[in-house]
Amino acid sequence: MNSIGIDTLSKMINGEIIRRGKENEVSGVVIDSRLAKKGSVFFALDGTELDGHDFALSAYKNGACAVVVKREIEGADCFQIKVEDTLKALYDMAKSYKDRFDIPFVALTGSAGKTTTKDMTASVLSKKYKTMKTIGNFNSTTGVPLTLFNLEQGDEIAVVEMGMNHKGEIEKISELVEPDLAMITNVGVTHIENLGSKENIFKAKTEITKGLKKGGTLLVNGDDEFFKDYTNDEFNVVKVGINHGDFRAADILYSSKGAKFMVDYNGKNYTFCTKIPAKYSVYNALFAIYTGFHFGLNYEQIKEGLDDFMPTGNRMKIEEVNGITLIDDTYNSNPEALKEALGLLNRIGGNNRKVAVLGDMLELGEKSEEEHEACGKAAAENGVELLLACGDYAMHYIKGAGENGMDPGKALYFFEKNYLVEEVFDFLKEGDFVLVKASRGMKFEDVVDAIKKGGVF
Repeated sequence: MNSIGIDTLSKMINGEIIRRGKENEVSGVVIDSRLAKKGSVFFALDGTELDGHDFALSAYKNGACAVVVKREIEGADCFQIKVEDTLKALYDMAKSYKDRFDIPFVALTGSAGKTTTKDMTASVLSKKYKTMKTIGNFNSTTGVPLTLFNLEQGDEIAVVEMGMNHKGEIEKISELVEPDLAMITNVGVTHIENLGSKENIFKAKTEITKGLKKGGTLLVNGDDEFFKDYTNDEFNVVKVGINHGDFRAADILYSSKGAKFMVDYNGKNYTFCTKIPAKYSVYNALFAIYTGFHFGLNYEQIKEGLDDFMPTGNRMKIEEVNGITLIDDTYNSNPEALKEALGLLNRIGGNNRKVAVLGDMLELGEKSEEEHEACGKAAAENGVELLLACGDYAMHYIKGAGENGMDPGKALYFFEKNYLVEEVFDFLKEGDFVLVKASRGMKFEDVVDAIKKGGVF
């Protein structure tokens, strides 16, 4: 972040300096007092359970040179800027700071694939431009404004990820970012617990267009049921896809090392590869490739960007471990992604025994039982020979698998994760292809660690 004078900051947020400190410039913004350091300004946000004002003094003690508050904080001998609404003040500062940078902004959202698409896109764009991107998954209503403060002098383009839990959230952050190009990777059932239906999720995702600049470009998934016939006269809609769309992947080949495919752009054919051997990875790459062409990159630059992309976290990571092939996809889970992962297990597993170790998919609300049973069915249909399931909805995986041909003795239920962690390796044998997948809250990386530490067959 480029430094900002305290008086300038106060004007940005329409605040009143009610106490003066010693340091006259801020060089970082925090909302967590534990992250405060020399040069930080701390915004005391009101939470549902915690009040940031209770931590303002701690922020000062940790080095913050200024705090933005609704009331004076006793003992904080630093600049104190009083405002009526600290969250609005955070947005006002982020907007003013962002507007200092006359560069294109790319924004993206979707039910699945946001982070991978963001990282792929940034990797591609970085071959021509100095690129700022969202770090990790700082994609919430507070994460996005904090992301904008990562902009630095010399940045030429920015890629911003946008997530949501409730309607209205993406609209708020899209209007803050004002993207030149926006993407919606897909519409799934994640967050249906909060939004009630896929139709409402679709409406929430398309809120990203609220901030899209007039004449801007919206990329959508042409194979998604909600976007096959989608049009909008206010901006340029481009549909990417495999079966339907304006920009499609063809001649797709999968292997354990990745996926290879061809695209047609302006009448010329180009071949690309991704390191993740899954259909969703092809979709992610299509968004990144089109964005590269859109912003003037040539084929060699886009190809290099994709080749340099490395999946982060526990996303479809395939490795040989203790005599088995382990597919670690524990970063998160939802019905669409799990079915895709089971299809991958089937494709690359060949004649080897295929094992699925599955935990709950969260935030599915009233659809939870139905969706877990559907994924159990998908496990059976994709040749899974051993299913180890754990969680509140594990029995629904087992029910779906059993009703679709899986041997009941090969579908096992674990009441608690610690039992699964202790015993999982004992169920495996040399040559197995093993998929481990669950929602982030299940923390199934513990299961992966247990498999890796299990020993040698």
